[in-house]
Amino acid sequence: KEGSVVYDPSVCVGCRYCMIACPFEIPTYEYDKVLTPRIRKCTMCHPRIIEGKLPGCVEICPNEALTFGKRKDLIKIARDRIRKYPDRYVDHIYGEHEMGGTSWLYLSGVPFKELGMREDLGVTPAPELTAGALSTVPMVAGLWPVLLTGLYAVSKRKEKIAKIEQQQAIASTLEKANAEAESKLSKALAKAQKEKDAAIKIEIKKALEEAKKTQEKEGS
Repeated sequence: KEGSVVYDPSVCVGCRYCMIACPFEIPTYEYDKVLTPRIRKCTMCHPRIIEGKLPGCVEICPNEALTFGKRKDLIKIARDRIRKYPDRYVDHIYGEHEMGGTSWLYLSGVPFKELGMREDLGVTPAPELTAGALSTVPMVAGLWPVLLTGLYAVSKRKEKIAKIEQQQAIASTLEKANAEAESKLSKALAKAQKEKDAAIKIEIKKALEEAKKTQEKEGS
């Protein structure tokens, strides 16, 4: 409404498509602020404009190199200057038609290309060129919670499966250990019983031999 393009942090998702889309490379990103980064650019001192004041640069410029007003009035002023001073200005109002027309208009005494300003922008408004890409941003932003929820569910499922597999492995190990212990115990008991039986047989044999010797002595 006031002609300024401002940054709205309440709807920004940090995609930085505005930086990619801007042919003038105006928006910059606060990479040095990890937790609260913002997109920064000139806002034409939007709060001052709302209050009916001039942008700060226009008000403070000592040479009055900047003029602020309605776009149609500025174009008229620019054309009058070119007409009155043809030897001072190039016959071109930069921003009148570039990218469908911009809120900033420039006059120059040399070709704008020499100033590093692009002259290959065409007359198609930027929103028409970026509408396709930007239309996917809400969808992508909306899919993030779903995707993250899905990843969380998969992660929890993997943790649950891993826990079950761990419990099964522990149970299997314990079962195997118990089986081995029972087998060893059974063998040990069998061996002990065998040794006991052998010892009993030896004692019986000794007792019989002693009894036989006693009988032989008494008979003689």
